[in-house]
Amino acid sequence: MPNWPVTTTSITEGTIIKASDLENNFNVLKNAANTLHERFSTLSFSCPISVVLPEGHAGNATVIRGLSTYIYNASGNAGADYDGYTAFGVFQVPSWCQAVRVRTMDVLNSTVLPYTDSPAIEIADNATPLEVGARFVSAISAWDQNAGSAPGTAISSMTFPVSGDFAKGYSGSSSTYPVVKQAAPGTLVLGGQYIVVYGRGALEFTCGAGEALHPLHFRFHVNLMCDAMVPIP
Repeated sequence: MPNWPVTTTSITEGTIIKASDLENNFNVLKNAANTLHERFSTLSFSCPISVVLPEGHAGNATVIRGLSTYIYNASGNAGADYDGYTAFGVFQVPSWCQAVRVRTMDVLNSTVLPYTDSPAIEIADNATPLEVGARFVSAISAWDQNAGSAPGTAISSMTFPVSGDFAKGYSGSSSTYPVVKQAAPGTLVLGGQYIVVYGRGALEFTCGAGEALHPLHFRFHVNLMCDAMVPIP
């Protein structure tokens, strides 16, 4: 860490200066810039994900509960697209900003799986498991929520399988704590581009005869810590 005020070796016209002195001047300025980067150039982008789903069917049925929205598929038939990339938050890096670097991504899962009248209700991961992530695109129109493949460029993503990743309020379980997952992607996003927080996937609840699934509230919170001034290597 440099001392303040920052001082460099004086260079006057006609003076012979060693390469090491010149390099030291550049290093002093670089270290000073990077120190300012560490102290003053962090920004945070937060996004809640809240999806409330109604009570499920009673009787012998498998009920699917997902983060994706009900939209029209490619054939024009209405249906639930659990593979879709539903956008829950968008942040545009200012056009006058050179870039930001996404240093860390934290995802809090405070969802409590519903209490059931019978512990015999089975809960399993859908073919498309629950996923919360962030990606970036050059234009928001490039974010296709019904895309067959992930739109844009990946920043980071996290999946939340049933086992170990949910507080459980149903009979026979005492786990009530939330789950936090963190990644350190270090992804560079240029000025004018869009960071999109998305959710996709689903859980499956299999109910036996006479069993009903209570309402479900998916609750996630995403926080992205970014470097507003990219350090000089």
